[in-house]
Amino acid sequence: MKTITKYIGMVASVLVLQSCSDFLDLEPESGISPGNFFKSEQDANMALTGVYDILSYEQTYGAYFWYQFGLGTDVSVVNRSSVSSGVHVNNYDAGQAELGQSWEAIYDGINRANLFLENVPDIDMDEEEKNRMLGEVHFIRGLLYFNLVRLWGDVPLKTASTKSIANNQEERVAARQIYDQVLSDLEKAEQMVYPASKFAAAENGRVCQGAVQGMLARVNLTMAGYPIQDQGRYAQALAWAEKVRNSGEHDLNPDYTQVFKNLTQDVFEMNESMFEVVFYGNRNADGEAWRFGGINGLDSRNDAAGFSYAFFNATKKLYELYEDTDSRRDWNIATYKILSNGNREYYADTDLFNRKPGKFRRETEAVDPKNKNFTPTNFPVMRYADVLLMLSEAENEINGPTQKAVDALNEVRQRATGASLYDLTDFTGKDDFRNVIMDERARELCHEGERKMDLIRWGGYVSTLKNLATSIKAEYPGNLQYMAIVGDNVENKHQLLAIPSVELELNPALGQNPDW
Repeated sequence: MKTITKYIGMVASVLVLQSCSDFLDLEPESGISPGNFFKSEQDANMALTGVYDILSYEQTYGAYFWYQFGLGTDVSVVNRSSVSSGVHVNNYDAGQAELGQSWEAIYDGINRANLFLENVPDIDMDEEEKNRMLGEVHFIRGLLYFNLVRLWGDVPLKTASTKSIANNQEERVAARQIYDQVLSDLEKAEQMVYPASKFAAAENGRVCQGAVQGMLARVNLTMAGYPIQDQGRYAQALAWAEKVRNSGEHDLNPDYTQVFKNLTQDVFEMNESMFEVVFYGNRNADGEAWRFGGINGLDSRNDAAGFSYAFFNATKKLYELYEDTDSRRDWNIATYKILSNGNREYYADTDLFNRKPGKFRRETEAVDPKNKNFTPTNFPVMRYADVLLMLSEAENEINGPTQKAVDALNEVRQRATGASLYDLTDFTGKDDFRNVIMDERARELCHEGERKMDLIRWGGYVSTLKNLATSIKAEYPGNLQYMAIVGDNVENKHQLLAIPSVELELNPALGQNPDW
């Protein structure tokens, strides 16, 4: 993501903060301060770079959001018997290091966004460009708060940059207030950012209008479910999803696999991949690469093909959700592993227990040589296929399985299954259609970091994982039954993360989440 990251080091002293303890002390180390930095359009671009940068941290989309905090669902589980603790197996406490590290990074990003929004409006520059930049930052701040509230519930709300360490004893506010702030930021962004068609191919990783509208659909759909349960939000989710569909700016890539190959090669197609966090390079010489595809890819022991530790297993349940004619199955669940000599070894047809996610394959990376530990694969935050499924789900919750709901669902299925489409007569009512949507989201979006949040908002996270544990212990070979650990450990409290103990020590006013 060279167009986004090239200036990071130059602006770090202005935008970087530390944690909820010293994240409040912004006195620059290099003599640069917000007061004398934000003077030109170049300064604004450099500062925007620093805001985007947070999204590519290991503690956010580089790993934590989809690994530590997103793994452990009915579609993918940890496959290492030595892993007996951590968020991804529901066995941790408030002292788990990743909690504090992610909290710190997110608030770092929020403060960078606040600084930008406070200072850039006064810069003398092209107003259209300034407006677009401000919209992108509103989106990023909204996205960061959305992740915060989904992970932790009630959290401190900061919409102004921190000027002093004297005000670090801030209490948490109700989750509903955080969601209201998310909606406010995203609705402002929707009016300010450019549509996808206005971006040149070189302007990779930018926020486009369709991505904002899609995120507004996701936020409203989340608010309609557990724990907010504001069912009036289904209408808003539907309206925003329809706005994306009716814009004509977005469409599905006719080849499902190409969507994910593009992510490994910095091929940007905002038609379907509406917003992605961009990584690049191999870290051998330069680049901002993390671990996407390197720890959640198919099992590969060959450096030339791209080494993958393959810390995830796709579940037997996920495999069985697919029809034999569904082209997504053998892409999302790898049919082979790569040996150290580069040869492929295929799994037996009956072996549905050892298979790894294949959605993000290092074989297709364009960077050469490949780094063993770090990949240039981008993270897909919002895809058009997700928008169509959200439209279908929201329409069903409001009106039941109408033709509109079925058509949106079928548009996603058409690409994967061809003639295997649904008809209105296939559904007995709203509950039946809802179950189909739940399964279709697993088939289409597995391994993209949203499954756990889906299960929580549907109110079925705990029961689904307990059922998974039961099936693993009944069906899996004895040496693999340890994969039931995430379901054996799950409790109601695991629907929210514990407030990090390091933050509680520094700010007792935060208080802890229930049962932690």
